[in-house]
Amino acid sequence: MAASSGFIITQKCRFCSKPRHAHEFVHGPVAGICWHCFTNWQDAFEVLAGRRHAPKGCADCRKTWEQLKHETPGADVKMYLHPKDGIAQFLCKTCSDGYEKKRLDLYGSTPYGEAKKLKGAK
Repeated sequence: MAASSGFIITQKCRFCSKPRHAHEFVHGPVAGICWHCFTNWQDAFEVLAGRRHAPKGCADCRKTWEQLKHETPGADVKMYLHPKDGIAQFLCKTCSDGYEKKRLDLYGSTPYGEAKKLKGAK
């Protein structure tokens, strides 16, 4: 019976900064990006290019489009595009609001931030 040392070697994704196993990374011209970030990035561009009507889901909480639609019956599901973790990502309303409060450096002193009263928010 072989004994395991219990160590898992990981590296950090240069976009989301999460530690990932080496097999979870894209190799090639976009090296250093994990598959999760890469698929979110691809998803955003597929929607922006008009090849798909809606994103697959929220890049932050990972709820699918169907789950978000089920949570907002009778209303249109709104997704918000953000330059999050260095790549374009669609976020649901809840995650978008939280992200905007964390990134006052991007949104706080803009007309959009003023309208949402983000300046100085915590």
